[in-house]
Amino acid sequence: NRVQEVTEITNNLKALAKELNVPIVGVSQLSRQVENRDDKRPQLADLRESGSIEQDADVVLFVFREEYYLKNKEPKPGTLEFETWRQEMEQVHGVAEVIIGKQRHGPTGTVRLQFEDTLTRFSNLANDDAVPVPFEATTSYGGGTSQGPAAILRASRQVDLWDLETGKPYEAGIAMLPEPSFRPPSGRDPATVNPVSREVNAWVQKTCADWLARGKIVGTVGGDHSISFGAIAAHAAKYPGLGVLHFDAHADLRHAYEGFEHSHASIMDNVVRETSIERLVQVGIRDLCEEEHERIASSGGRIVTFYDAELAEARFAGESWAAQCGGIVAKLPKLVYVSFDIDGLDPALCPHTGTKVPGGLSFQMATSLIAAVVKSGRKLVGFDLTEVAPAQDGSEWDENVGARMLYKLIGWSLKSAAA
Repeated sequence: NRVQEVTEITNNLKALAKELNVPIVGVSQLSRQVENRDDKRPQLADLRESGSIEQDADVVLFVFREEYYLKNKEPKPGTLEFETWRQEMEQVHGVAEVIIGKQRHGPTGTVRLQFEDTLTRFSNLANDDAVPVPFEATTSYGGGTSQGPAAILRASRQVDLWDLETGKPYEAGIAMLPEPSFRPPSGRDPATVNPVSREVNAWVQKTCADWLARGKIVGTVGGDHSISFGAIAAHAAKYPGLGVLHFDAHADLRHAYEGFEHSHASIMDNVVRETSIERLVQVGIRDLCEEEHERIASSGGRIVTFYDAELAEARFAGESWAAQCGGIVAKLPKLVYVSFDIDGLDPALCPHTGTKVPGGLSFQMATSLIAAVVKSGRKLVGFDLTEVAPAQDGSEWDENVGARMLYKLIGWSLKSAAA
């Protein structure tokens, strides 16, 4: 009979594996019992036709996709049940569980993987997603930042995966999404750029919100600094009481600079006006107008700015950077988002960014401040990195610095999430 036939097959396969000293992979159907349970995850008892499969196998693996079953239970659109179902689908979309039902010489358990159903391909499930936004329509001086995401990705191949401070961030899974294509403005005037900027902001906000709903840590890579609005708005909606730690040479508090509603010079003005963040804390600021200075002073503490010149003077007088980091971190709430404009660094580290200003932070100063946020017990929930403009001479210095800063942001975000 069939049971005896399967038993003979498994016995022979076991003997062959031992004789040739090679692994042999067998594929088995499951019984219909699994369809009669609420929890569809397969078990050893579901192996069809013979217990000898379980007996002879050294390892038994099952593949389970909640999405496969959930998509067939779609309620009527517009109902409360549909909204609940949609949120559940977002959590399981593209996720497969490999269930280790038996392992003769090791542990059992479940491993979650990314599954691309159009290709029937499994890959590591990323815990940290980078959203590239190659957009720079509001730049007011030097350009090139739209090439930043692709250049940073290329340069990342030169970054050592092991990091002295954060360990092995790569083990959690890191992915950069494919670059989107945006409708190019037909001109450089505000009337043509503003509608496109609104479209970009809406796309960024929705994309970030979708990945946040799936439990991911989301970082956004620009592009000019204007692209950060949608990312910050999505995080502010997800995390009430959010604080933004803003690294920059500029205050970016000009209202609709030169008529551009979402200018890179107006990003923090828009964030403060149009999102629910609790506080904006700025570091490295050394270029601002009188209007912006007055805006900060009259904000009632919602905007706290640590001016680069004042920090430097205090260090000349003997105050340590560690003490300054403590004072900066103390102004942040418990939940923190980092918005990192690369020109917050010394221009020697980003010579091709569009609006560089003398002064600024060293690489180690910036990363130690990010580390101080996490070590204080605050939670780093998301970040963006903008204004990286690759050189046209092939030197790759700007993108090299950008890739290393991105890896630090990812590493500290993951350490914060694990704390």
